[in-house]
Amino acid sequence: MAKKKKKLTKYNELIRHYFDGDGFDEGICRVPQDKLIELAQSIGLNYRDQSSEMLIRSFRRIWSEADVEPRQHIVNYFKELGQIFTGSGERHQTTDKIEKIDSFLDQLELSNEEASALQAHFIHERTKRISLPKIEKVLYQMRLGKKLQVLEKSLDITFTDENALEFFTPITFSYAGENFSKILQVRTEALSYTLLEETDID
Repeated sequence: MAKKKKKLTKYNELIRHYFDGDGFDEGICRVPQDKLIELAQSIGLNYRDQSSEMLIRSFRRIWSEADVEPRQHIVNYFKELGQIFTGSGERHQTTDKIEKIDSFLDQLELSNEEASALQAHFIHERTKRISLPKIEKVLYQMRLGKKLQVLEKSLDITFTDENALEFFTPITFSYAGENFSKILQVRTEALSYTLLEETDID
């Protein structure tokens, strides 16, 4: 019994590190909803209601039940997340995470705008999940998205999520010896990434 109490006290102290010195009941309120959902999934909680209020109540109940294993899982989640949730609600990333991101960015040819966007994208990711291939994939998507925006504006068209083109154009019909035109929306088949990459937008 004393050993169990000692472990519970240990996790009470460990969790304070990630909540800027505050206890679990107060600190859990600062965690954003997407991280609450992720935490719930990591410890096997499956609720239809995934509102922040519902999840916070559930986590408080679990933490107060004085079982070592759930507290251990929760502490390990925040340890891997590598974030400190301060009293103001701001989240400060660990130095190790920032240094890891920057080390990968240094290996790529980037504009200042792209570097800032990549830092913002990965700053809330778990440190162990950040890798050069993932950063390269996000960079590719960013550059392609920017290119599509330029094409949309210059050609007065729209790209769908599947990279198909949508645009309005007049189409002429013939019926009973009469010709008439209507402006209709046309949608193409999805365009290949290779074609979009090779398209010159200058």
